[in-house]
Amino acid sequence: MEQLKQIVQLKEDGIGIREIARRIGISRNTVRKYLELIAEKTESVHALTDKELADTAYNNDLLAHDEQRLAQLTSHFQYAQNEISKTGVTRALLWQEYIDQHPDGYVYSHYCYHFAQYLKNRDLSMHLQYSPADTIMIDFAGKKPLHRLLHW
Repeated sequence: MEQLKQIVQLKEDGIGIREIARRIGISRNTVRKYLELIAEKTESVHALTDKELADTAYNNDLLAHDEQRLAQLTSHFQYAQNEISKTGVTRALLWQEYIDQHPDGYVYSHYCYHFAQYLKNRDLSMHLQYSPADTIMIDFAGKKPLHRLLHW
């Protein structure tokens, strides 16, 4: 927030974009983008509250839209997790069903990425941490030893 105020103040003082970028430590394109967004949304920057200024410069309304899309995608993944194990069901078919329900949804590559992350987080495993010589862990795999089968 302070960076935005500094950018606006420096621009009002007549400082060029290159010098503003150098003083603040961000790229010239970022400074230019912030100034364009602020200029097209409002005439008086000083009349804006901090929240309004942040919403103007950072496009916070898009973040709320992305949250909603991600929530829709996650609810679809609960269904897709069960379906993917069935014969003939592919990620492309699941994505097509998702797009039919949500036309403004994610493209196929993002869908696959998020689906892989979802499945990875659902496949839980346990990791045991212990100090050496603290405990003994023995895993008996295979047949039981012969001497235990014979009862003397």
